[in-house]
Amino acid sequence: MKKLLSMMMLSALLLTVPTYADNNEEIALMAEQRAKEDKAEFKINIFINGKELIFRKEENLGMPFIDKNGRTLVPIRKPIEMSGNKVEWDNKTKTATITANVNGKDDKGNLINPKVVTIKVGDAFLTEAYPKNLTPMPPKKVPMDTTAVVKNGRTYIPLRAVMESIGLKVQYNSKTKTVSAFSETGKIWNKDEINRDFPNLIDLIRADTGGGSFDEEGIAYVKERNLGTIIDTIKLDNSYQDKMKLAIEKDGTRRIMLKTPTRDDMLFIKDGKTIFKTDAFLDDIYYYRYYDGDSANDNPNATYQGDISDIDYMLLYTEDPVATLIENPFKITNNN
Repeated sequence: MKKLLSMMMLSALLLTVPTYADNNEEIALMAEQRAKEDKAEFKINIFINGKELIFRKEENLGMPFIDKNGRTLVPIRKPIEMSGNKVEWDNKTKTATITANVNGKDDKGNLINPKVVTIKVGDAFLTEAYPKNLTPMPPKKVPMDTTAVVKNGRTYIPLRAVMESIGLKVQYNSKTKTVSAFSETGKIWNKDEINRDFPNLIDLIRADTGGGSFDEEGIAYVKERNLGTIIDTIKLDNSYQDKMKLAIEKDGTRRIMLKTPTRDDMLFIKDGKTIFKTDAFLDDIYYYRYYDGDSANDNPNATYQGDISDIDYMLLYTEDPVATLIENPFKITNNN
Protein backbone atom coordinates (compact mmCIF):
# COMPACT_ATOMS: atom_id res chain seq x y z
CA MET A 1 0.00 0.00 0.00
CA LYS A 2 2.80 2.44 0.93
CA LYS A 3 4.56 1.58 -2.33
CA LEU A 4 1.39 2.34 -4.30
CA LEU A 5 0.93 5.71 -2.57
CA SER A 6 4.55 6.62 -3.24
CA MET A 7 4.16 5.85 -6.95
CA MET A 8 0.96 7.94 -7.13
CA MET A 9 2.64 10.92 -5.44
CA LEU A 10 5.61 10.70 -7.81
CA SER A 11 3.33 10.60 -10.84
CA ALA A 12 1.44 13.67 -9.65
CA LEU A 13 4.69 15.53 -9.06
CA LEU A 14 5.92 14.73 -12.57
CA LEU A 15 2.65 15.99 -14.08
CA THR A 16 2.94 19.37 -12.33
CA VAL A 17 6.60 20.10 -13.11
CA PRO A 18 7.43 21.12 -16.73
CA THR A 19 10.06 18.97 -18.34
CA TYR A 20 13.18 20.14 -20.12
CA ALA A 21 11.59 19.17 -23.46
CA ASP A 22 8.50 21.30 -22.69
CA ASN A 23 10.68 24.34 -22.01
CA ASN A 24 12.59 23.86 -25.24
CA GLU A 25 9.34 23.65 -27.22
CA GLU A 26 8.01 26.87 -25.66
CA ILE A 27 11.26 28.70 -26.39
CA ALA A 28 11.17 27.45 -29.99
CA LEU A 29 7.58 28.68 -30.44
CA MET A 30 8.46 32.11 -29.04
CA ALA A 31 11.48 32.35 -31.35
CA GLU A 32 9.33 31.39 -34.34
CA GLN A 33 6.77 34.07 -33.50
CA ARG A 34 9.49 36.69 -33.06
CA ALA A 35 10.97 35.75 -36.45
CA LYS A 36 7.56 36.13 -38.09
CA GLU A 37 7.13 39.57 -36.52
CA ASP A 38 10.57 40.68 -37.69
CA LYS A 39 9.84 39.43 -41.19
CA ALA A 40 6.50 41.25 -41.26
CA GLU A 41 8.13 44.50 -40.16
CA PHE A 42 10.49 44.57 -43.13
CA LYS A 43 7.76 43.69 -45.66
CA ILE A 44 5.74 46.84 -45.08
CA ASN A 45 6.45 49.77 -47.42
CA ILE A 46 4.90 53.11 -46.48
CA PHE A 47 4.65 56.26 -48.61
CA ILE A 48 3.15 59.60 -47.57
CA ASN A 49 2.42 62.02 -50.40
CA GLY A 50 4.80 60.10 -52.65
CA LYS A 51 7.72 60.12 -50.23
CA GLU A 52 8.90 56.90 -48.59
CA LEU A 53 8.59 56.69 -44.82
CA ILE A 54 11.67 54.78 -43.70
CA PHE A 55 12.18 53.21 -40.28
CA ARG A 56 15.57 51.78 -39.36
CA LYS A 57 16.19 49.49 -36.40
CA GLU A 58 19.43 51.26 -35.55
CA GLU A 59 17.47 54.45 -34.93
CA ASN A 60 15.71 52.67 -32.05
CA LEU A 61 12.46 54.51 -32.80
CA GLY A 62 10.39 51.38 -33.36
CA MET A 63 9.38 49.48 -36.51
CA PRO A 64 5.97 49.18 -38.26
CA PHE A 65 4.10 45.92 -37.81
CA ILE A 66 0.75 44.24 -38.52
CA ASP A 67 -1.33 43.76 -35.36
CA LYS A 68 -3.67 40.89 -34.47
CA ASN A 69 -6.53 42.68 -36.24
CA GLY A 70 -4.60 42.82 -39.50
CA ARG A 71 -3.99 46.57 -39.32
CA THR A 72 -0.75 48.47 -39.93
CA LEU A 73 0.60 50.12 -36.77
CA VAL A 74 3.47 52.59 -36.91
CA PRO A 75 5.52 54.60 -34.40
CA ILE A 76 3.61 57.81 -33.90
CA ARG A 77 5.91 60.73 -34.60
CA LYS A 78 7.47 60.14 -38.04
CA PRO A 79 4.30 59.74 -40.16
CA ILE A 80 2.52 62.66 -38.50
CA GLU A 81 5.41 65.07 -39.01
CA MET A 82 6.01 63.85 -42.58
CA SER A 83 2.38 64.64 -43.40
CA GLY A 84 3.02 68.25 -42.33
CA ASN A 85 1.26 68.09 -38.98
CA LYS A 86 2.26 68.39 -35.33
CA VAL A 87 2.01 65.74 -32.60
CA GLU A 88 2.40 65.94 -28.83
CA TRP A 89 2.55 63.01 -26.39
CA ASP A 90 1.21 62.97 -22.83
CA ASN A 91 2.94 60.08 -21.11
CA LYS A 92 0.79 60.39 -17.99
CA THR A 93 -2.52 59.85 -19.79
CA LYS A 94 -1.00 57.82 -22.67
CA THR A 95 -2.61 60.20 -25.14
CA ALA A 96 -1.33 61.61 -28.44
CA THR A 97 -2.65 64.99 -29.62
CA ILE A 98 -2.29 65.86 -33.30
CA THR A 99 -2.77 69.39 -34.60
CA ALA A 100 -3.71 68.92 -38.25
CA ASN A 101 -3.37 71.38 -41.11
CA VAL A 102 -6.67 70.63 -42.90
CA ASN A 103 -7.81 74.17 -43.76
CA GLY A 104 -4.56 75.77 -44.92
CA LYS A 105 -2.55 78.69 -43.52
CA ASP A 106 -3.01 82.44 -43.43
CA ASP A 107 -0.53 85.00 -44.82
CA LYS A 108 1.55 84.76 -41.65
CA GLY A 109 1.80 80.98 -41.81
CA ASN A 110 -0.66 80.31 -38.98
CA LEU A 111 -3.04 77.38 -39.28
CA ILE A 112 -6.62 78.34 -40.17
CA ASN A 113 -9.08 76.60 -37.84
CA PRO A 114 -6.83 73.59 -37.17
CA LYS A 115 -8.29 70.18 -36.51
CA VAL A 116 -7.20 68.51 -33.27
CA VAL A 117 -7.18 64.71 -33.17
CA THR A 118 -6.52 62.79 -29.95
CA ILE A 119 -5.73 59.08 -29.66
CA LYS A 120 -5.47 57.32 -26.32
CA VAL A 121 -3.71 53.98 -25.95
CA GLY A 122 -6.25 51.18 -25.60
CA ASP A 123 -9.28 53.14 -26.84
CA ALA A 124 -11.12 51.79 -29.87
CA PHE A 125 -11.85 55.31 -31.08
CA LEU A 126 -10.13 58.63 -31.74
CA THR A 127 -11.55 62.09 -31.03
CA GLU A 128 -11.80 64.95 -33.52
CA ALA A 129 -12.35 68.59 -32.54
CA TYR A 130 -12.09 72.13 -33.89
CA PRO A 131 -11.36 74.17 -30.75
CA LYS A 132 -10.87 77.45 -32.66
CA ASN A 133 -14.06 77.20 -34.70
CA LEU A 134 -16.18 80.36 -34.53
CA THR A 135 -19.28 78.22 -33.97
CA PRO A 136 -18.74 75.86 -31.00
CA MET A 137 -18.68 72.23 -32.06
CA PRO A 138 -18.68 69.27 -29.65
CA PRO A 139 -15.80 66.78 -30.03
CA LYS A 140 -16.62 63.84 -32.27
CA LYS A 141 -15.67 60.24 -31.46
CA VAL A 142 -14.64 58.22 -34.53
CA PRO A 143 -14.57 54.41 -34.11
CA MET A 144 -11.40 52.50 -35.05
CA ASP A 145 -11.17 48.77 -35.83
CA THR A 146 -8.03 48.45 -33.69
CA THR A 147 -6.27 50.44 -30.97
CA ALA A 148 -3.07 52.35 -30.36
CA VAL A 149 -0.59 50.33 -28.30
CA VAL A 150 2.67 50.67 -26.41
CA LYS A 151 5.24 48.11 -27.55
CA ASN A 152 8.81 47.91 -26.28
CA GLY A 153 8.43 51.37 -24.79
CA ARG A 154 7.22 52.93 -28.08
CA THR A 155 3.75 54.20 -28.90
CA TYR A 156 2.16 52.87 -32.10
CA ILE A 157 -0.91 54.22 -33.87
CA PRO A 158 -3.21 52.64 -36.51
CA LEU A 159 -1.91 54.20 -39.73
CA ARG A 160 -5.13 54.18 -41.78
CA ALA A 161 -7.48 55.51 -39.10
CA VAL A 162 -5.17 58.35 -38.08
CA MET A 163 -4.11 59.39 -41.59
CA GLU A 164 -7.74 59.52 -42.74
CA SER A 165 -8.67 61.54 -39.68
CA ILE A 166 -6.13 64.24 -40.57
CA GLY A 167 -7.36 64.45 -44.18
CA LEU A 168 -5.33 61.90 -46.14
CA LYS A 169 -6.58 59.09 -48.34
CA VAL A 170 -5.02 55.67 -47.60
CA GLN A 171 -4.56 52.82 -50.08
CA TYR A 172 -2.98 49.38 -49.69
CA ASN A 173 -1.37 47.41 -52.53
CA SER A 174 -1.33 43.75 -51.51
CA LYS A 175 1.01 42.78 -54.36
CA THR A 176 3.79 45.09 -53.25
CA LYS A 177 2.85 45.20 -49.54
CA THR A 178 2.71 48.99 -49.82
CA VAL A 179 0.64 51.44 -47.80
CA SER A 180 0.22 54.84 -49.51
CA ALA A 181 -1.29 57.93 -47.86
CA PHE A 182 -2.16 60.79 -50.19
CA SER A 183 -3.49 64.27 -49.61
CA GLU A 184 -6.92 64.76 -51.14
CA THR A 185 -7.59 66.82 -54.26
CA GLY A 186 -6.40 70.37 -53.83
CA LYS A 187 -2.87 69.75 -52.52
CA ILE A 188 -0.30 72.00 -54.16
CA TRP A 189 3.46 71.46 -54.35
CA ASN A 190 5.83 74.40 -54.83
CA LYS A 191 9.23 73.99 -56.47
CA ASP A 192 11.06 73.08 -53.25
CA GLU A 193 8.38 70.51 -52.37
CA ILE A 194 8.55 69.06 -55.89
CA ASN A 195 12.31 68.55 -55.56
CA ARG A 196 11.74 66.96 -52.15
CA ASP A 197 8.90 64.58 -53.05
CA PHE A 198 9.64 63.96 -56.76
CA PRO A 199 13.41 64.45 -56.98
CA ASN A 200 13.99 63.59 -60.68
CA LEU A 201 10.84 65.20 -62.09
CA ILE A 202 11.98 68.73 -62.99
CA ASP A 203 15.16 67.61 -64.74
CA LEU A 204 13.25 64.94 -66.66
CA ILE A 205 10.69 67.42 -67.99
CA ARG A 206 13.40 69.95 -68.76
CA ALA A 207 15.37 67.34 -70.70
CA ASP A 208 12.29 66.24 -72.61
CA THR A 209 11.26 69.75 -73.65
CA GLY A 210 14.70 71.29 -74.06
CA GLY A 211 16.72 68.93 -76.22
CA GLY A 212 17.76 66.55 -73.45
CA SER A 213 17.56 62.78 -73.41
CA PHE A 214 17.43 59.69 -71.18
CA ASP A 215 20.17 57.29 -70.21
CA GLU A 216 19.79 53.50 -70.31
CA GLU A 217 18.09 53.44 -66.91
CA GLY A 218 15.54 56.06 -67.90
CA ILE A 219 17.20 58.89 -65.96
CA ALA A 220 16.90 62.30 -67.60
CA TYR A 221 19.80 64.61 -68.31
CA VAL A 222 19.88 68.05 -69.90
CA LYS A 223 22.03 68.95 -72.87
CA GLU A 224 21.36 72.69 -72.74
CA ARG A 225 20.79 73.97 -69.22
CA ASN A 226 19.03 77.11 -70.49
CA LEU A 227 16.38 75.25 -72.46
CA GLY A 228 13.27 73.34 -71.54
CA THR A 229 10.12 73.76 -69.51
CA ILE A 230 10.57 74.43 -65.81
CA ILE A 231 7.73 73.08 -63.66
CA ASP A 232 7.45 75.13 -60.48
CA THR A 233 3.97 74.09 -59.28
CA ILE A 234 2.05 70.82 -59.16
CA LYS A 235 -1.66 70.62 -58.38
CA LEU A 236 -3.36 67.38 -57.34
CA ASP A 237 -6.60 66.99 -59.31
CA ASN A 238 -8.40 63.66 -59.12
CA SER A 239 -11.33 64.93 -61.17
CA TYR A 240 -9.50 63.41 -64.16
CA GLN A 241 -9.78 59.89 -62.74
CA ASP A 242 -13.30 59.22 -64.06
CA LYS A 243 -12.24 60.44 -67.50
CA MET A 244 -9.32 58.01 -67.83
CA LYS A 245 -9.94 54.73 -69.66
CA LEU A 246 -7.63 51.83 -70.49
CA ALA A 247 -7.67 50.41 -74.01
CA ILE A 248 -5.93 47.44 -75.62
CA GLU A 249 -5.49 47.20 -79.39
CA LYS A 250 -5.74 43.94 -81.32
CA ASP A 251 -1.98 43.52 -81.46
CA GLY A 252 -1.71 43.98 -77.67
CA THR A 253 -0.60 47.62 -77.70
CA ARG A 254 -1.90 49.37 -74.58
CA ARG A 255 -2.95 52.97 -74.13
CA ILE A 256 -4.73 55.37 -71.79
CA MET A 257 -7.57 57.44 -73.22
CA LEU A 258 -7.96 60.89 -71.66
CA LYS A 259 -9.41 64.01 -73.21
CA THR A 260 -7.81 67.21 -71.87
CA PRO A 261 -8.32 70.91 -72.76
CA THR A 262 -4.74 71.14 -73.98
CA ARG A 263 -2.37 68.66 -75.55
CA ASP A 264 -0.53 67.36 -72.50
CA ASP A 265 2.31 64.90 -72.02
CA MET A 266 1.96 62.21 -69.35
CA LEU A 267 4.51 60.81 -66.91
CA PHE A 268 4.23 57.80 -64.61
CA ILE A 269 5.40 58.26 -61.00
CA LYS A 270 6.07 55.39 -58.62
CA ASP A 271 7.46 55.61 -55.08
CA GLY A 272 8.20 59.31 -55.61
CA LYS A 273 10.31 58.67 -58.73
CA THR A 274 9.35 59.57 -62.29
CA ILE A 275 9.90 56.33 -64.19
CA PHE A 276 8.26 56.62 -67.62
CA LYS A 277 6.94 59.08 -70.22
CA THR A 278 4.07 57.91 -72.42
CA ASP A 279 3.99 58.44 -76.17
CA ALA A 280 1.34 61.08 -76.87
CA PHE A 281 1.71 61.66 -80.62
CA LEU A 282 -2.10 61.63 -80.98
CA ASP A 283 -4.45 63.92 -79.07
CA ASP A 284 -6.07 62.33 -76.02
CA ILE A 285 -4.25 58.99 -76.55
CA TYR A 286 -1.31 58.02 -74.32
CA TYR A 287 0.50 54.88 -75.46
CA TYR A 288 2.57 53.12 -72.83
CA ARG A 289 3.15 49.60 -74.23
CA TYR A 290 3.90 48.68 -77.84
CA TYR A 291 3.99 45.19 -79.31
CA ASP A 292 6.14 44.10 -82.23
CA GLY A 293 4.43 40.98 -83.49
CA ASP A 294 3.93 38.68 -80.49
CA SER A 295 6.61 40.21 -78.26
CA ALA A 296 6.84 43.52 -76.44
CA ASN A 297 9.17 46.15 -77.76
CA ASP A 298 12.21 46.06 -75.47
CA ASN A 299 13.03 49.75 -75.93
CA PRO A 300 12.42 51.23 -72.43
CA ASN A 301 11.74 54.65 -73.93
CA ALA A 302 8.82 53.29 -75.94
CA THR A 303 7.37 50.58 -73.70
CA TYR A 304 6.60 50.63 -70.00
CA GLN A 305 7.94 47.37 -68.58
CA GLY A 306 5.87 47.31 -65.39
CA ASP A 307 2.22 46.82 -64.47
CA ILE A 308 -0.01 49.89 -64.82
CA SER A 309 -1.67 48.98 -61.50
CA ASP A 310 1.61 49.57 -59.64
CA ILE A 311 1.89 53.25 -60.63
CA ASP A 312 1.11 55.78 -57.88
CA TYR A 313 0.49 58.93 -59.96
CA MET A 314 0.10 60.17 -63.51
CA LEU A 315 1.37 63.70 -64.18
CA LEU A 316 0.11 65.90 -67.04
CA TYR A 317 2.21 68.82 -68.25
CA THR A 318 2.61 71.20 -71.18
CA GLU A 319 4.91 74.20 -71.56
CA ASP A 320 3.04 75.79 -68.66
CA PRO A 321 4.99 75.83 -65.35
CA VAL A 322 1.92 74.39 -63.57
CA ALA A 323 1.47 70.60 -63.91
CA THR A 324 -1.45 68.38 -62.90
CA LEU A 325 -1.03 65.30 -60.72
CA ILE A 326 -3.60 62.47 -60.71
CA GLU A 327 -3.71 59.50 -58.36
CA ASN A 328 -3.68 56.35 -60.47
CA PRO A 329 -7.31 55.21 -60.89
CA PHE A 330 -6.14 51.79 -62.09
CA LYS A 331 -4.14 51.03 -58.96
CA ILE A 332 -5.00 47.68 -57.34
CA THR A 333 -5.83 48.29 -53.69
CA ASN A 334 -7.27 46.46 -50.72
CA ASN A 335 -8.36 47.76 -47.34
CA ASN A 336 -5.70 47.56 -44.66
